[in-house]
Amino acid sequence: MGVILKLHKENLTFNGSRSDFYSDWRLTILSGFAQFARNIILERQ
Repeated sequence: MGVILKLHKENLTFNGSRSDFYSDWRLTILSGFAQFARNIILERQ
């Protein structure tokens, strides 16, 4: 049992499977941008 993340606007699907390297790479990049944006928001408060 796992979680499937679907981003409809970007037409991306992440299912947590380690067998798809490209999908795992994209999710890592998106997570990095999200963390960066969060840090900037917290810094401005």
